[in-house]
Amino acid sequence: MPKGGSKKKKGNQNNGATWTAADHEARNYERSQKKVSQYQRSQRLTHNTDEKKERTKLKLHITKISRQIEQLRQRLQQWDDVTEAAIKKKREEEEERQRQLALEPPKKKKKRPGPETWKLRGAARPAWEVYDFDVRYEDPHLKAHEDAKARAKRSRNLLLTAKGQFASQTEVPQPECRTFLSLLMQLGLLHEQANQIKSARSTFLEILELDSPTNPITCARGHLMRIYLKANRPASAQRLWERFPNDHNVWIRYSQALVEYQKYLKNTNNKEEEQEQE
Repeated sequence: MPKGGSKKKKGNQNNGATWTAADHEARNYERSQKKVSQYQRSQRLTHNTDEKKERTKLKLHITKISRQIEQLRQRLQQWDDVTEAAIKKKREEEEERQRQLALEPPKKKKKRPGPETWKLRGAARPAWEVYDFDVRYEDPHLKAHEDAKARAKRSRNLLLTAKGQFASQTEVPQPECRTFLSLLMQLGLLHEQANQIKSARSTFLEILELDSPTNPITCARGHLMRIYLKANRPASAQRLWERFPNDHNVWIRYSQALVEYQKYLKNTNNKEEEQEQE
């Protein structure tokens, strides 16, 4: 018997039916659909879920607002009226220049300036710019040091000296202080939405220190009270409404009634249990 006589010939097992181009195309389509479904499933299970996208957006917003707050905080901690007035004047001049450029037609190029406008460098400079013995010479480092000392004497920390006055139009510089309150409020709401309760609480407490105690312009008290109610902290809620007894915010008055009612129920239940034990 010859070798390999017992082996069966390899071939199609479809009862002798041959595959057509349509069969191959259908099989390739099924395989491609399977790959697409596997890719979509991996996307859902890894990083492209809607919940993770929302969390990422929240983190980006929190980072952006935090940077703006830190920049403005540094200015408020070292507030200098002279420096801020110069910055404001420079900004207004730049805005006016841009507005004039937008209104006026483009001008022709100016001619090349003459020697009177040249800025000489090196050995070509005048003597009074080079040598210290010239009476007109001013040491730029010494002048900068004197300016820094004068600025330090004028500067004041508004976060400490203007507590409770950030909503005022006359006591503190505006709109920087109100902008700071607005940014803090946005940050607190973002922390609350991201379920970062500790950070939201500290932010709302900072707002309470800076905002007006009688006529607040933010709703930080109500949000802070909601945090205390969700966290089941009646003692903190009580301290908050006792701190602002004349505040008619709905959440503060509602929480006061709710906590007092809970205390009443607790005392009633304790008395009933004592009577039953007797």
